[in-house]
Amino acid sequence: MSKDVMDKFVAQVDIAQEIINIVSMLMQMGHFGYRKFEYKLQGTDNMKDYLELLKDELKEWQNIVDRAQQRCYYLTFFPARHILAFYDYFTSEKLDKDNEEECKILIRFVNSKAQLPSTRKDIQKILRGSKNYLDILTEIGNELERIFRGVPKQSRKLKAAGQRVMSDIVTKGKLFVAACTEKTRVPNIIMSLYANHGSYPEPWQLLICTSSTTMEELTIFIKRSFYASKNGYENHLFCNTNLELLEFELQYNLVNQIRSMREIHDQDKEYLLALICCRETGMHHHILDQFSLDVHATNGLITDTMSKIYRELCQNVIRVSSDLSGQGKTEWIKEASFAKKKIPRSLLISDGMEFGRLVRQFKECKLRAVESLHINIVSSDHPEDVNMFLFELLTLGIVSTNVDIACLPPSETPTYIFIEIASTTEQHLLNSLPMAGCLVSNHLSWNIKNLRVSQEINSPMQVACNYLNLLDRIELDTKEILFRTDKAKDPLPPERCQNLIAKYFFNKNAEDISSFRFVEIFINVLADQLVRLSSSQFFTVDNLKLMVKETNIRTLIVNTLIDVSKDFATRSIKTKEAQLESMTADDENARLGTIVQWDDSNHLIVFFNSQTPDTISALYRDRKKVYDNVKVLLKSQIIGDQTKWELEDYNSMSANALFVKLEYLARRSTEKLELPEYALSGDNLIKMALILLRARAN
Repeated sequence: MSKDVMDKFVAQVDIAQEIINIVSMLMQMGHFGYRKFEYKLQGTDNMKDYLELLKDELKEWQNIVDRAQQRCYYLTFFPARHILAFYDYFTSEKLDKDNEEECKILIRFVNSKAQLPSTRKDIQKILRGSKNYLDILTEIGNELERIFRGVPKQSRKLKAAGQRVMSDIVTKGKLFVAACTEKTRVPNIIMSLYANHGSYPEPWQLLICTSSTTMEELTIFIKRSFYASKNGYENHLFCNTNLELLEFELQYNLVNQIRSMREIHDQDKEYLLALICCRETGMHHHILDQFSLDVHATNGLITDTMSKIYRELCQNVIRVSSDLSGQGKTEWIKEASFAKKKIPRSLLISDGMEFGRLVRQFKECKLRAVESLHINIVSSDHPEDVNMFLFELLTLGIVSTNVDIACLPPSETPTYIFIEIASTTEQHLLNSLPMAGCLVSNHLSWNIKNLRVSQEINSPMQVACNYLNLLDRIELDTKEILFRTDKAKDPLPPERCQNLIAKYFFNKNAEDISSFRFVEIFINVLADQLVRLSSSQFFTVDNLKLMVKETNIRTLIVNTLIDVSKDFATRSIKTKEAQLESMTADDENARLGTIVQWDDSNHLIVFFNSQTPDTISALYRDRKKVYDNVKVLLKSQIIGDQTKWELEDYNSMSANALFVKLEYLARRSTEKLELPEYALSGDNLIKMALILLRARAN
């Protein structure tokens, strides 16, 4: 290939890239003619000509948009993609539900009391009949003006008492640039500015930047703030925050935009505009450097004042936390929600969820008026984003990015919000979310009386507690317990069940295993085996009297099953440390320290066989460490000469013998299975048994 051909090809690629860039800008800026784009070109000269045409079109469109926004103030409230959404709504013959819902949310963004018009015929004719882009934009702006004209401007007075920062006051005609060194202080600074102004911020008064914020968003926000006084929005404070997240080019253009607008509006000086930047120690910041005379160092409101504000504003919001996991936070939220006649809807927040993903996930919730919102924060490696998400949602009722916008249901019916914070070392997660610390809270502590006890006789709780009750009364070897028959007993009262579990599960160790999660595992594993005991023909009271000389076999079985179930619930981890649901990166080594090594336990498992349900087997790693009562129990099943009986040694058994043992445990049927070869060992057998027991116990 000759050099000339290669040079021509490279030049065409460069031109094609420029075309793509300009078309992308036209699409981003909402040009009606570039919603979809495909164009075929051949030859370098044709490509150059088309590129120049596009440049002229871009300049013309920028001019049209600028003129339309000066004519129609409400066009500065919405970026191009939202203007196109309104255009689709006003011009469509057939109503699109998703488009209608989006437009309703956009109307709420400006004023929650305004309504999207259902009749569109008049504007439909005008928009369809016009080919002039300026006229189309102007007509959309006029329609927005008609929507908001008859509705009082939305303003919520901030009445909460508390200490104010008197230096955080924005004055008319003077730019206020707030500088801080901690990102988590940004909500405090915003609320300090608005507290001194006397009202809560509305969604259209704030622009909270992210790394994906566009120049278009910055431009319309600056226009909105400078045009406000001449369009019925005088004395409204505008605040642009998190500017440190913008790329340098956007910061540079924003500085120029503000300077240009200040020169134009130098006479009236009616604007109220604040910028907030977080500067890391030792780092230069372009916006702070350029507006150095307007910079005010501040940390905003103190925590006590923020708490007073949000307890006034968020009376239907409660934070639920605990020192350890398994204290019933989720269950408490469900009950509180049902008490309000609301259905809880869960929004899970975990690692890897930055602000944009949080907004997208909340949007996908599509929360309804009959639902409450359960925000379950289990961990976060972006605590600043989660904190800002909570701030926007609780303060504005709307969260948005340059891609998504979502809001709480209309305020005619209150939306109850429950924020569950996972337990962490020294409450690290809770402390990383200052917004959560400002809310009314319910901090749960361990109390066995909070254990919810099912009154269904066949539930795991009642099955386990009925056996524990007989054990406690020393009647287990003389009385049968029958479930699923007409002789079934009445359920035990909740208080009796709570006392029995406290005695037989905790056994004075509540400090180490005080968790409803561990109780649930213990009850489910124990009940699964006790149901099998109840169904056994061999271990009935009458049969044991005839077959076995020992008189306490049933008590021995249940005590053994209690020990196994308790061990199963608490063995794998040092329980108290494990009750911390979420760890910081610094705590990972500590978390590893809570894991009990496999070799440190004998892993004694006693269970009823599936193939021969009247018999019990035991698995263990070392037969020398098996308790004597377990040996007595296993020996009691031997009919005939018991003197030759001894515990099986799983470490010396063949793979085939181990497989037979596994079949006894896992299978009900007896037909031969054609399975691929597997090197089964004693350790593998125990691990499979643990998995099976957990699965059967849900």
